[in-house]
Amino acid sequence: AAVVPSKEYYIFAVTEIKRFIYEVGRTYGHLQSDNEASILAIARGVCREVGGLSLRHSPAYSSESQGSIERWHGVVFNQAKIYKLHIEVNYGIQLEVDHALIPWIIRHASWTVNRYSIHTDGLTSYQRRWSHSFQAPLCNFGEVVLFQQSKPRYQKQRHETRWLKGLWLGRETDSNEILVGTSTGVYKVRSIRRLVSTECYDLAVLREFKSTPWNHKNDNQFYPKFV
Repeated sequence: AAVVPSKEYYIFAVTEIKRFIYEVGRTYGHLQSDNEASILAIARGVCREVGGLSLRHSPAYSSESQGSIERWHGVVFNQAKIYKLHIEVNYGIQLEVDHALIPWIIRHASWTVNRYSIHTDGLTSYQRRWSHSFQAPLCNFGEVVLFQQSKPRYQKQRHETRWLKGLWLGRETDSNEILVGTSTGVYKVRSIRRLVSTECYDLAVLREFKSTPWNHKNDNQFYPKFV
């Protein structure tokens, strides 16, 4: 699941679908879409770039034909509501729908449902695909953490600390790196340090964050470009 900046063909939408396809390793088969023009344009763009896929339409005005996809939407949105409420309670604010954090909430909600929601067979979607459970440690979404800058940046400014504050936004799907949001963008990092409970929800850090996922796209790569 991904929030897009507008309801039309957008390279970021194609990028996110391709990211998911490569994550699950399903590069051959059908990509099913409803008949809305903007969605079809995105689906066609994906099929052009992933050679083994063919486009299949669902019947008009038939949400039932999408089957488990429609039910999955409800699960993801409920998970997203929990993260939104978590932010509002811990930061003491009302999180508006146009806040930069909302796209990251949807992204993380989808990511966690695929790795932790258990199906009737006792397995998660991640276990069904990879035959083992996801084990990497997590922080609370939106929690303020300390993260370590990459060495090339640090070597140019040795007088500055390599540890900075940022918002924990989840993990990357391909590399499992940690995503940390700051006033200057979103960093992919390996090392973080958690803060004591009295410091892990700093409203000043949240207010400075203004970066959405599509701010980091690179049209020459199918993965968005991060700081």
